[in-house]
Amino acid sequence: MDEKETEVLRKGGIKIGKNESVLEAIRNGLPHWIHETVDDDTYVIGKRYLRECTCSECGYKVSFERPVCPHCGVKMRKF
Repeated sequence: MDEKETEVLRKGGIKIGKNESVLEAIRNGLPHWIHETVDDDTYVIGKRYLRECTCSECGYKVSFERPVCPHCGVKMRKF
């Protein structure tokens, strides 16, 4: 575990809301990239994920996923 994960656990852990899965709660509790999407009927799921993404911590937009946010310096996690 790194410092960010330890800090989240020290502050009371990850809160799980009603009708929320554990995986969703973990994803929302730890820093991650939020990818932009476009509706596209030619794809099986009905949307296409773009390269552009936003930091879940500070909202900074980058052109592709990086291991660390260049704006706030938080280390990102993949699930």
